[in-house]
Amino acid sequence: ICDYQKSKIECLEGDILVMNNSIFYHIKEEIDANRKTEVIICDEAHKLEKSIRNSATVEINPEMALRRLRAMAYYFAPSTLKKYLKRVRERYSPLDVDKLEKYDRDFWSIVERYVSGHLDIEGCKDILLYYGEEILETSKGRVVILGTLLDGYYQIRDIKDKILSFEENRELEREELRFTVDNRALVYLEYHYVYEKRLPDMPLTDFLDRIGSLEVIDDNFVIYRSGKSLLCVPVLVSSYLKRLYDDATVIHCSATIGNLKIHGLKTGVESFDTLVLDSPFPKERRRIIALTDGVNMKYQGTDRDLKRRRANENIFRLLRSANANTLVLFRSFEDLESTYNYLLARSPELKKKIFCYQPDMNGRDAKILKERFEREGGILLATGRFAEGVDIPGEALTMVIIDSLPFPVPTPLLNREQKLIKERLLKKGLDPKSAHWMSFLMTSFHIMASSVIQMIGRLIRTERDYGVVVIQDKRFYQWVGEEMKKRGYLKDQYISMSLSSALEYIPRFLKRFKSN
Repeated sequence: ICDYQKSKIECLEGDILVMNNSIFYHIKEEIDANRKTEVIICDEAHKLEKSIRNSATVEINPEMALRRLRAMAYYFAPSTLKKYLKRVRERYSPLDVDKLEKYDRDFWSIVERYVSGHLDIEGCKDILLYYGEEILETSKGRVVILGTLLDGYYQIRDIKDKILSFEENRELEREELRFTVDNRALVYLEYHYVYEKRLPDMPLTDFLDRIGSLEVIDDNFVIYRSGKSLLCVPVLVSSYLKRLYDDATVIHCSATIGNLKIHGLKTGVESFDTLVLDSPFPKERRRIIALTDGVNMKYQGTDRDLKRRRANENIFRLLRSANANTLVLFRSFEDLESTYNYLLARSPELKKKIFCYQPDMNGRDAKILKERFEREGGILLATGRFAEGVDIPGEALTMVIIDSLPFPVPTPLLNREQKLIKERLLKKGLDPKSAHWMSFLMTSFHIMASSVIQMIGRLIRTERDYGVVVIQDKRFYQWVGEEMKKRGYLKDQYISMSLSSALEYIPRFLKRFKSN
């Protein structure tokens, strides 16, 4: 049984319910119908905004609908036609992304030739709606079904082509999104198909519903193309969370919650009492070092390659000097790959194994990679996404290098959120310059600072752990570090020093605690 259904069943009986944010978002009404929720405790509350936003996001992916149409066409096809459809499937086996488009067109060309030899394709959907179930099991009914599915394929393929014509990551205007599928019989056919096959999902009907929902989506949503899909993403989620909280007592828990005021505004708890507890781990066993002569990793114009080479050299020198089990964190796989190639070329000087997190790794692959690094030691190159929630205690990890501050890349969502916040601040009487700065702090800076705290937190996981965090990006020394302290993100002190000083300081510091 899936987690969603399991939680639905258990929520009818339990006095204390444990579930993730997205499941709670989807079944809150059913819980309240059974009994009133009095207390909501949200663990890892720093993830709450993103989690609820993902749950409320509407994804419109024509591929899912087209896949269901193909499956239905094959299922309803008479045996003579199935033989040809099977052959075309075998011709493209194994089926991958590159072959899918050609296979799809060949598949439906066979269906089209078959249907057009018996009936007018355009009239099939009307025949099906008029006669309904009484025609389904007849020989003519099979042709009518295939003609109806073929008509649906034409219309949904046109929507797919239009979606792919949009530039990626550009906010779309509502006028660009006038999609219609004029074929009510598709829903009826999918119900019939699902009933006969005992299937749990209806991706075709879901797709049609989501296409229809574009007409009523409000201004809090930003719509843009990502890959082969349209994403309709809510900008502000505080209103969703307020509805989920209702009258319950709400407790947010997190060791890396960052700025409490901004967190409260974004998660719908604008009025709150705080309880801040000191870390149980000894601070004298960790040092945070800001390089005064690191590289400013804000790429501008043609300086990218030069900055990348200088940063790679800094990382290499830190690794060689410390000779420690080290996690190096990057903001992008492109930067990670550049450093990996640089270190690989000079690996004889490091005398350490190099482990590399890959973009196609799933959770299981990442766990295996982490366990290998923990067991064998060496250098692990990863992105910030890998770092979130990873525990590597003891001497398996004694140094973390943050290559670049993870400021988010501008997206339609980020741009719209900044715009909305700035407009609200201007209405409250703030001057334009201050409103712009505050909107930046509440969005890009907040995301970056929260990620940096997560990265720093990878180092000390038990009372006996020790180590050094080095922030290579010069912007931390120049202004970001103090801004993070001022705004409550960074609770610990950090020390600023040149690279040459760090190369001497780090080995001495690590030696003090090694095997102690």
